[in-house]
Amino acid sequence: MDNYKYKSAIKVVGILSIVAGMLVTIGWVFSSELLISMFCESSTMKFYTAICLIFSGAALLCLFRTDKHGVLLQRLSSAIVLAIGLVSLLGNIYNFDFIFNKAFTTYVTLRNSGKHVTGRMSISTSLCFILLGIAFLNLHAKKGLIKIAAQWALHIASLISMIAIMGHLYKVSDFHEMPFLSTMGLNASLSIFILSVAASLVNPAYGITGLLTGDKTGNIMAKRLFPMIAFLLLSVTYVRLEVYRQTTLDMGFTTILFTTCMLLINLFLIWRIALQLNKTDTKRKLAEESILLLNKNLEQKVEQRTEKLKTALQELEKSKQELNETLDKEKELNEMKSRFVSMASHEFKTPLSTILSSASLISKYEDKDGHANRDKHVQRIKNSVEHLNGLLEEFLSLGRLETGRLAVEYGKFDLQDFLRDIIEEVKVIKKPGQRLQLFESGATAFCTDKRLLKNILLNILSNAIKFSSDNGNIILQVKNVGNELSISVKDDGIGISEEDKQYLFNTFFRGANVTNIQGTGLGLHIVKRYIDLLNGVIELESELNNGTTISITLPAFKEELIAH
Repeated sequence: MDNYKYKSAIKVVGILSIVAGMLVTIGWVFSSELLISMFCESSTMKFYTAICLIFSGAALLCLFRTDKHGVLLQRLSSAIVLAIGLVSLLGNIYNFDFIFNKAFTTYVTLRNSGKHVTGRMSISTSLCFILLGIAFLNLHAKKGLIKIAAQWALHIASLISMIAIMGHLYKVSDFHEMPFLSTMGLNASLSIFILSVAASLVNPAYGITGLLTGDKTGNIMAKRLFPMIAFLLLSVTYVRLEVYRQTTLDMGFTTILFTTCMLLINLFLIWRIALQLNKTDTKRKLAEESILLLNKNLEQKVEQRTEKLKTALQELEKSKQELNETLDKEKELNEMKSRFVSMASHEFKTPLSTILSSASLISKYEDKDGHANRDKHVQRIKNSVEHLNGLLEEFLSLGRLETGRLAVEYGKFDLQDFLRDIIEEVKVIKKPGQRLQLFESGATAFCTDKRLLKNILLNILSNAIKFSSDNGNIILQVKNVGNELSISVKDDGIGISEEDKQYLFNTFFRGANVTNIQGTGLGLHIVKRYIDLLNGVIELESELNNGTTISITLPAFKEELIAH
């Protein structure tokens, strides 16, 4: 309870109670009427009432202490208040004086020249201090029911003291003298009322005090209206009594006048309550509208932020894809470089070794008898140089394709002459016994890039020759329908496995069954790129050990477009 908001107020009441009790006690010791009455001439506070005020104040001051001595002092002070109240009540009921009261009575009587004075409290005051003592002992109880009982004990003490205060305020002796109990002085009733209200602030939620201390709408309304209601009722009641006392008006008239005033007061209070409720309702509506506006703005901001987030995520995903593509290309390039180095070192080594050995052997055949041998080695050198030239041409073609520097040059040419030139060129690389058959049909003229088409056919036919056995058959079929050229090359060679077909057009790829045959793995890749440039289509059918058929379809380029 270190942060309890009423802690300071309760401590102030405790200090004032101790001070008031000590002043009255001093007044009794030194026979000071001014101190005994607490500056109120009409009332005299009893000695033991002052003692109970001192210990009640101590009990309030120690309520918030959690140390062992503080808790002990609080409970001891509460027990003393309860004990004094009980003894005083019993003394009033059975008309006896306990030993301390007798000593006090004797002392004060002697100081007042024989005038008998008692320090015993009245029955009503005793009952109030009994209730206060019980409440002080149970304010920190763990069980809720005990806290409720303690809170209502404080409320009963407040009610008894308030009745006495009203009696003194309106000068109605039947109230402050309370025939059913006994007289309670104004100073004692005020002190008990303040003490009981202050103590009820410790656990306000367990009683009526919570109505005036909460933070909810009903509590705020009650805090605003109760002081006004109390003031108006007390004022009207006082006026009614004074009119009745000071005039000759009968009870009926004053009662009707009082009733009329009460109706007007109630109407005024209803009006005030309606105004407060209307203000509250207006504030509530404004708050709801503000919340709706905030929610709408928040939704818009959420949508905007969500859209930005989506855009950012899309850009991030795009950047991720681009990065992955770049990494894949980089990886592919690195693999291509590795394969190129491995393949080039292998493919260039064989012809270079042939050239070197043949050149060395030529010098040994100086006489006329070595003429045939010299011609043989010269031919080997020529073949090796041609092979190297072919390799270099493939690498150069790949480089031009990759960099986009290969231009397509369309032109019209005679297809029959073109095919016969192709046949003549590949005859020199045929294996012994191999047969190359040409079947052509359709128009003789066709319009496309003659140079690229020649490279395509030479590459495909050389592969068919290379991968077919001696005495094998190679069939070249060409069909020209004017606007489309269909070419197929069929061989009965070693074929291609199903696993290798999907990689045939990749760079540097060679099938698993051609490792002992020379090649770079670039031929079909270059062919595919050339055909793409000519807007054509290539298809491949093959079965392992049962030959391969490659089909090409090329569209004819319109002649009128060449002029432009």
